[in-house]
Amino acid sequence: MIESNEKDRLKIKAGKRTYFFDLKTTKDKKYYLQITESKHIGNSIERYSIMILQEEFNEFKEALNNILDFKENETININKSYTFGEIRKTIPNAYIKWSEEEEEELLKLYSEGMKIKELSLHFNRTRGAIESRLKKLFDI
Repeated sequence: MIESNEKDRLKIKAGKRTYFFDLKTTKDKKYYLQITESKHIGNSIERYSIMILQEEFNEFKEALNNILDFKENETININKSYTFGEIRKTIPNAYIKWSEEEEEELLKLYSEGMKIKELSLHFNRTRGAIESRLKKLFDI
């Protein structure tokens, strides 16, 4: 369960563990993210924290996205009756992260008037994936 009652704090409860995500500032007015795990062990509470500095935010976010994408692409979605591997038999690039080159090509072809259906076939992705990526790239 995710809770957020403050602007710079997010709390996730997961059984006996609670995770806190706090956005804080240094004396030099630079941001850092502090992630704290708090867990109940008997009658006591243990806490462990890590800090991610502002200049590391993008690398941390990219690494987290990459590992989650990697695992997501290997596992079965328990709410569905098929695997990513089965989907990729008909749509080879389904659920695979877009490269910068693919995004540039998508923008170029779309700007030149290529239709969503044609883009879907060209990139071996679903219509929804094409529409979603265009929305993201055009900040719609």
